[in-house]
Parts: sequence; structure tokens; C-alpha cells
Amino acid sequence: MLKKRKAVVLFLLIIVFISLIGIFRLKEATLNQKLSITDDLMFNVSKGESYKSLINDLSKQNVLKNNFFINNLWRVYPPASSIREGTYLIKPGSSLSDLIQMINEGKVYQFSITLIDGETYADWIRQLEKNKYLKHTLNGLNEEDVAKKLGTNHHSLEGLLLPNTYFFTSQDSDYDIIKRAYLAMNVFLDKVWKNRDRSDLIKTKYQALILASLIEKETGVSDEKKLVSSVFYNRLKKNMRLQTDPTVIYGLGKKYNGKLTSKNLKTVTPYNTYIITGLPPTPIAMPNKSSILAALHPDKTKYLYFVATGHGGHTFTTNYKEHVNAVKKYYKTLKNEK
Repeated sequence: MLKKRKAVVLFLLIIVFISLIGIFRLKEATLNQKLSITDDLMFNVSKGESYKSLINDLSKQNVLKNNFFINNLWRVYPPASSIREGTYLIKPGSSLSDLIQMINEGKVYQFSITLIDGETYADWIRQLEKNKYLKHTLNGLNEEDVAKKLGTNHHSLEGLLLPNTYFFTSQDSDYDIIKRAYLAMNVFLDKVWKNRDRSDLIKTKYQALILASLIEKETGVSDEKKLVSSVFYNRLKKNMRLQTDPTVIYGLGKKYNGKLTSKNLKTVTPYNTYIITGLPPTPIAMPNKSSILAALHPDKTKYLYFVATGHGGHTFTTNYKEHVNAVKKYYKTLKNEK
């Protein structure tokens, strides 16, 4: 009788062992099966979503064929029992194991947004509003509200945010991007301010940003920025008005129709540097690093004027007579190109 019982136990153990081997092989085969995708697939895992729910969603998209074992894989494969919310990207050739490992480790997809130098705060806000992968939390908040939220004493955020490409996940908000750009500008400005060319004309970091924004709007040629900066410095020294068109355009706001007129140059606004003396009250755009460095390290010149050449650069002159000739040459170039 005892021998018979031992035989039964041994038989059952063999059955269990064979079953375990079968389950293991089935698990490995299931995990190694390739997903049915030919292009990159982006999918979202909601907060609190279960493994079963995710598998059902993917099977509806024909990414994989659902079956009893796949649906209960989490029982024998621990990583499947713990998935993290977020937006993920899976590539062709990936296996079910790759997918589960990704969501188990929370390797969410990194989106990117490029906030362009020379644009305004309003431009950036419009760009953020259009991004469907960001959480939108700034709706109903004006610029001053956001400034208070950041903790700055300035009512305007113009010029206070650093242009750059910022990476984010679907869990991030538009405010998160603004805050990162604000902190990035503070870090950069603190660093370069220490090594600036000392001047009584630019006494604060904010004044440096104002000047940098003028430089940013006047030229996109990196090699010219310190020359443009020198013109503004020389004018400030002589108490000459800066007379830079971008400030007039900024002051006009929505009234500007794309063509600057002599009437516009006489329109009174706090930003019209054909009327006011010195710097405008705030930056007029978001300056990049090279413009800020140019504002802090102007070339040593005697230039007081500059005008576009019509070929991407500018002609710099030291007196009004030379400037008038450069302007005539510029208009002649435009005429010849028509």
C-alpha cells in the first residue's frame, strides 16, 4: 500500500513538473511573440489602468491576438502586474516582452517642443496651447498671473524665458515648460553676468535682457551681434535715441499690419525708441544666449548707425552722412532685385 502511494505521489510530481515546463515554455513563447505593427505605435496607459484593460485595448487595435494565457500572463510574469501611466512609443519588431518591460519601468515617450528665439511670450503661449500632449493649465491666466506664479517681481515675462528645445512627457503641463525656461534663463544669466564688461549703462540683469532683445530682433547674424550691441552702447553714451524699428512694432501690438510707416514712427508708446530716450521698459522678445552675451560684451567701436545690406547683413557707419549713403545703397539693391 505504501509503495502504491509513493508511486501516485511520484506520478503527480512528474505531472506538475511537466506542467510547469509547459507553462514556462508557453510564457516564453508568449513574451517573445512579435507585435503586429509595421509603423511606430504610440499608446497611452491611463492612471489606474490594469494589465487586462491594456491588453484588450491593444487587441482591438490588432497589435496582438488576445487569448486566455496572454490575458492572465500577469499571474506568472510579475512585471505585467505593475504598469505605470504615461504615453509610450513601441517600434516595429518589438515583442510583447519589450512592451511589458517598457510600461513596467515607466519608460514614457519624451516629446519635445522648440521655443524659438526672437519670438514673444504671446507667440510661445499660442504654441503651447496647440500642443496636444501637454496638460493645459494656463487657460484663463494672463501674463501677470503666470509671472506671480513663478515668483518674479516683473509683471511681464517677455525676455525672461530662455529659448531652447525642451523635452517633456504627457504628464507635464504648459506651466512646467514655462517654469523650466524661466529657471534656465536665471541660471544662464547668473553665470554670464559675473563676467560681463562693466558699464554704467547696463546696471542690472534685466537691462541686459532688454538690450539683448533689441539685438535679437535687429540681426540674426551671430557675427554681427556684438557690433549691433556696440551701436546701442555708443548711442546710450551720447544720450542719443536708439531708434530701432522692432521697438516701434512691439509697441504697436495688434495695430501693426506688417508695414512700418512714418506715422508709426511718430506714434507714442512706451516702446517707441524714436520718441523715448534710453531703453524701452521691458524686453521686446525672447533673446537667445548669443544675444545676451553680445549685450554684456559689446565690440569696442565708434559706430552709431547700421542699416540692412539687403543680403542678410548690415552696413555699420560712424556718422549720419555715411549712414544716408548706406540707406540709399540698400534701397538701390532692393530696386535692382525686383
